[in-house]
Amino acid sequence: MVDQNTFSAYFNGEWLPLGDIRISPEDRGFVVADVVFDIARTFAGKPFVLDRHIDRLYRSLKYMRIDPGLTPDEMTVLCEEGVERNRAYLDEAGDFAINPFITRGVGHGIDGLTPTVCIMIKPVAFQSFAQFYVDGAHGVITKTRSYSSDTMDPKVKHHSRANFVLAELEAADVDPGASPILLDQYGNLTEGIGYNVFLIKDGVIKTPTDRSILQG
Repeated sequence: MVDQNTFSAYFNGEWLPLGDIRISPEDRGFVVADVVFDIARTFAGKPFVLDRHIDRLYRSLKYMRIDPGLTPDEMTVLCEEGVERNRAYLDEAGDFAINPFITRGVGHGIDGLTPTVCIMIKPVAFQSFAQFYVDGAHGVITKTRSYSSDTMDPKVKHHSRANFVLAELEAADVDPGASPILLDQYGNLTEGIGYNVFLIKDGVIKTPTDRSILQG
């Protein structure tokens, strides 16, 4: 099994073994989930539509008013460099997840902080979903709802995910290992905790609009 702690990760201007990175317990990303992120992946070791993920990351940063101190092009180059720095692990990992995240930084208040910028390269967690291709997956519609679009733009990819945790617990109460499916405040289907929802009805594939879900 790949030791993810030995993977090279970008952290505030340096490349370090992932296991050596230390984030302050007073970082606002840890204290109040004041952090945005995105996750892309590779196929056969090549980043897939990375530009779209970087675009979404920077839309989230703009919404949260966090300046990472890097341009989108610079962030893209660093993500690609991360893949190359870890290429020796590719055969064992199968493929990589590319996970940049940016917090507002360490301190109290929202002004004058230096953002924490990290890019992790991780093995794709094939073991968490591969069996679904053989056996299918059970879904449970949970009591906990998606965030209302009136309170948090669902197109922002952030770590304020207590509702996802509760939904996962509620789904497990009904069927351990089931995948939670959330509704919006009006009772419409939205999404899961890291996946989209599609239905086939009368021979037509249908999926929710992006009004109350994360795009992409």
